[in-house]
Amino acid sequence: MDPTCARRAPFHAAMAAAVLWIFLTPGAASAEEREPPEVEAQRLVHMLTYVGADYAAAVQDGRIISQLEYTEQLDMIADARQIAARIEVDAPDGAPDLAASVATLRVQIESLAAQSDVAHAATTLARRVEAAFHLADAPLAPPDAARAASLFAEHCATCHGETGRADTPRAATLTPRPVSFHDPAILGGMSPLRAVSTLRFGVPGTAMTPFTFLSDEERWGLAFHVIGLRYRGTEAGGAAEGTAVGAAPGTPPAGYDFVSLAIRSDERLRGELAARGMAEADIPRALAALRLRAPSDATRAMHPLLRARTEIVRARAAARGGDPGGAREPLATAAGIGLTRAMAPLRAHGVDTTMLDDRILWARAALDRNAAPDAVESTLSAFLQETTYAEVILASPGARPSAAASLVTAAGVALRGGVGAALAAAALIGTARHVTRSAARACLLLTLAVLAGAAGGWATRDAARGLLDLTGALALAGAALLALADATRGEEARVTPTKHRHLVTNALLGAGAALGAACWALDAVALGASPLLAEGAPTWAVLAGIVTTAALLALAVLTLSRAPRPHASAPREGSPPHSAPFSTRASTRASTRASTRASTRASTLARAGALVLAATGASALERADRLPLRVMTLPRLPLLDARPTVAACAVPALLLALWILGAVRARGRRQHAASPG
Repeated sequence: MDPTCARRAPFHAAMAAAVLWIFLTPGAASAEEREPPEVEAQRLVHMLTYVGADYAAAVQDGRIISQLEYTEQLDMIADARQIAARIEVDAPDGAPDLAASVATLRVQIESLAAQSDVAHAATTLARRVEAAFHLADAPLAPPDAARAASLFAEHCATCHGETGRADTPRAATLTPRPVSFHDPAILGGMSPLRAVSTLRFGVPGTAMTPFTFLSDEERWGLAFHVIGLRYRGTEAGGAAEGTAVGAAPGTPPAGYDFVSLAIRSDERLRGELAARGMAEADIPRALAALRLRAPSDATRAMHPLLRARTEIVRARAAARGGDPGGAREPLATAAGIGLTRAMAPLRAHGVDTTMLDDRILWARAALDRNAAPDAVESTLSAFLQETTYAEVILASPGARPSAAASLVTAAGVALRGGVGAALAAAALIGTARHVTRSAARACLLLTLAVLAGAAGGWATRDAARGLLDLTGALALAGAALLALADATRGEEARVTPTKHRHLVTNALLGAGAALGAACWALDAVALGASPLLAEGAPTWAVLAGIVTTAALLALAVLTLSRAPRPHASAPREGSPPHSAPFSTRASTRASTRASTRASTRASTLARAGALVLAATGASALERADRLPLRVMTLPRLPLLDARPTVAACAVPALLLALWILGAVRARGRRQHAASPG
C-alpha cells in the first residue's frame, strides 16, 4: 500500500465503522419499521458519499489492494441498492431510477473501474438523490466565535488539543488517533457542513461521540471553529499547514456569507478565488479571512431566504407553544420572500418550484383550518426544509444562472403576468379605435402605467409581503373597473348611446387596462428581473426576455383589437341612378353590424381580462394572508403557475355569474320588447 493510503487508513477505518454502526445497529430502520423516505434518502446519500471517498483504499490501478476494504464496498453498495429500491416508491415525479443507478455503480466496482470514475458516479448519484428529495442543511445565524471557542476548549481540546493538532496525552492513548485539524489532506476537502454532520452523528467505534447535548446553532459554530483552526496561527503571522508562509488574514473577499461558506470546502474556495483572477500568493490570506472573519461578520449581505428561514422558525416556535395566531405574521413574511425572491432564480437553475409553492400552501392551509399543533409544526418543518434547499441551491458553487435560462425565465414570468393586461388593453384600444379614435391616447396611458408599475416593482423588490399586497390590490381593482366598463357598455346597448356614455365606458376601460399593465410591470420587475439580477443573471438576458415578451404581448393586443372594416354593398351593375339611396342604407347597416361586432369583441376581451386579473389578485392576497386560503384538489393552473384555491376561483366565478345573470335579464327584456302589445 502506498504511503498516502497507509496514512489515511485510520481515517477510512473510522468512517467505515461509523457508517456500519449507523446502518446496522438496532436503532437503524428495519423492514418492519421503515423510516420516512427523506431519512432513508439521507442514509443513501451518506452511503454513496462513503463509497466514492473510500474506493481508493480498496482498488488502485485496476487491482484490489485491500480485500477487506473491497468486500466492505460491495456490502455497502448492496445495502444502498436495497434502500434505493425502497424509496423509489415515494420518490417525486422525475426522480432518477435509483435502484438501476446503484446497480450500475456496483458493476463499476465489480469491474475494478478507475477510482475517478467510481467517485464521479457515486457523487453524481448522491447529488441526484439530494435534488430529488430536496435534502439540504444550512445554519440559521452567523456563528458565535467566542462561544464556539469555549465549547471547543470544554469538549474537544482533551483529545484534539487546544490548537487542534491532536497532540495531547489523551490522543496518544486512542486508536484510531483523533484527526488533526491541521492536516490539509483531510481538512482541505471538508466543509463546515460535513463537520456538523460528524458532530451530529458522531463516529462510532472511536472516542468521537454524537454531540446531542448541543443545539444546532452551537454545533454549527463549533463546525466553523474546527474548519478554521489551521488558520488560527496565521493571525500572529505564521502559516497554516498547506498554505503559503505569512498568510495572515486580511479583508475577506466579497460575495460570501456564512451560508455559502458553510457548504464550501477550502479546495472549492481556492478554485473559486483562482477563477476570479486572484494571485496564488494572495489566496492563503483570503482563505484565512473567509474562515476566521467572514462567517461571524453580521454586516455582510445575507440572502433574503435566510430571513425567510428565520421567520419560519419563529412561526414554528409559536405553533409549538400553542399560539397559532402568533405564527401567521412570520409565516406570511416567509411565504412572501419565498414567492418573490426564490421562484424565478430556482426556475433559471432548472429546479421545479412546485414543491416550494405547495409547502407554502400547506403551511397556510394548516393554520387557516386550525389544525392540531403537531400537524402545523410538521407542515412548517417541511416548509423550512424546502426553503433551506432553495437557499443552498442558490448559494452553491457555480449557481449563477446561464444567459439562456435567465432569458427564458424572465420571459415566462412576464408572459404569465401579462395575459390579463393584454386582454384589457386590446379591449381599450379596440373600443377607442371604433368610437373615439383615441388609440394613441390609450397607448400613451398604457405606457405610463407600465413605467409606473416598473418603478413600483423596483421600489418594493425587497418588501415581499408589500409586493403581494400591491399586486393583489392592483389586479382586483383592474378587474373591478373592467367589469364596470362592461356594465356601462350594456347600458349603452339598452338606451341611445351618447358621447358622455362613450367617455365613461372608455375611461373605465382605460383605468382597468392601466392597472392591469401596472400589475404586469410590477410582476415582471419585482418577481422576474430583480431576483434574477440579484443572483448574478446577465442583465442583457433578463432585459431581452422581458422586452421580447412585451413585444409579443403588444402584437397580440394589436391583433385582438383590430376593428372589422365595414363592407358597404355597392350598386349592382346596370342599376339605375335612383338605387343610390339603397346603397347608402346598405352601407349604414354594414357599419352598424361592424360596430356591434367591435363592441361584442371588446366586451369579450374586457370580461376575459377581468377574469384573469381577478384570479391573479385573489391569489396574491391569499398568499399575503389577506384572504383565507383553502386549497382545492384540482390540477395546477398553468396561467397562475399555482394550485387552484377557493378565493382564486370564487372571485372570477362570481364575476362570471353576474355576467350570465345580466345576459339572461337582457335577453328577457329583448323578448318582452319584441312581443306584440
